[in-house]
Amino acid sequence: MSSQTNNAITSNNAVKQQENNQVNKDKEMVSKIKKVILKAGALGIAFGAICSSMASPAYAGWGIKDLDIMNKNSGIRKTGREIDQRRLDAGAYQFYLNNNCPAYLNVKLEYIPRNSSKWRTRNYTFTPGERSYLVPTRNAIVYVSARSSNKSARKFTWSRKKINMGRTYVKYTYTLNCRRR
Repeated sequence: MSSQTNNAITSNNAVKQQENNQVNKDKEMVSKIKKVILKAGALGIAFGAICSSMASPAYAGWGIKDLDIMNKNSGIRKTGREIDQRRLDAGAYQFYLNNNCPAYLNVKLEYIPRNSSKWRTRNYTFTPGERSYLVPTRNAIVYVSARSSNKSARKFTWSRKKINMGRTYVKYTYTLNCRRR
């Protein structure tokens, strides 16, 4: 073969290689465009569903009363109350009680609720070894009294005791130990 023929073949092969590279690039581009179109379509459908549920909440399983902020039982107000509850609990004394006895205890707790200025009394029953969160309170002082409730076991009583939880909002734990008073 002559050198002109070899050059022509080499040139022809180079052109075919470039064409193949361009075809592969075009296929990749078409594949990317298809993915973008599919994602955009899915987002469009989702956006349409959201907009239609906002325009017509009955289709989304909501009722108009759930969107009414003036309705005290609306979904929006309930969610807001839950957020407020957590925020208020973080800014209150949190009182825990620990039963360190092998007996069941009946506990009486006097405290000022977080959302009130009047004293309230609550009664609790604790199993042996139980530790439990009782109340959030806005006052650092609570009063606790207790009595064991086992009929066959030795009776234990704790007379009314003033508990001062300190100056900062804390998670305060008071422990009842079994010994006669």
